[in-house]
Amino acid sequence: DSTIIFLHRTSQLIIDDCRHCTIIVGPTEGSVFIRDCSNCTILTSCGQLRTRDCTSIRIGILCPTEPIVENSNDVFFYHLAMFYPELKEQLHSAGLRPFTNRVVSAHDFTPAGSDLKKNFKVFVDPVKMSAEQEAILLKNGVSLIKSSDEIIPRFSVISDNDPAFLFVLGNAEPVDDLGDKAIDLLRAIYAAEMKILATYDVITKNIDAKMIPYAGKAGKNILNIGDWSRQFRYCVFNRLAT
Repeated sequence: DSTIIFLHRTSQLIIDDCRHCTIIVGPTEGSVFIRDCSNCTILTSCGQLRTRDCTSIRIGILCPTEPIVENSNDVFFYHLAMFYPELKEQLHSAGLRPFTNRVVSAHDFTPAGSDLKKNFKVFVDPVKMSAEQEAILLKNGVSLIKSSDEIIPRFSVISDNDPAFLFVLGNAEPVDDLGDKAIDLLRAIYAAEMKILATYDVITKNIDAKMIPYAGKAGKNILNIGDWSRQFRYCVFNRLAT
């Protein structure tokens, strides 16, 4: 029955034996282990996430690798949607970037039961908290409300057979330069009240050159997929290209 807010970068994090808690933690370079917990809400970004022997937990997460579920049930995953002033610098120092999130491909080591019910579920919408809980977080510098300051993409389920694709290209180093351009694009999309289906942060040499004809000019690229109009697509891309 506690609210724990730890807005610092860590190398590894272990959360054990918590009940009815809200836990907000800064970026973790390595693994976050959640064990023997129940009825908790956890917001975190990390290199790897593992749950074991947990029941009824909600996890808002940014993770470039598949989250692991083991001997757990009613685990609910959400895309991480929060902001506080130090988050961007902490993500960079932890080697984490906000544009690739593997939460949709969580892996369950425990087979489904006889009723074939999955032990986890992935939601597109961010974690919802009570007004009282949001006020506690805001008082401690953490905002869950969508704003022009946030740097982590918020995704939407959109029925669009012809989505637009935007590429932000640049050298692999320094990573901050490319990331800042992608964040500028993210904020421009939000300002135009458009929606994002997905984003990916990839090494260009791993992509078929036929897919991105100009990819040879950059070491990395960040791909944004959305439902904005063709006119808006070229407007934003040209602005960033200059």
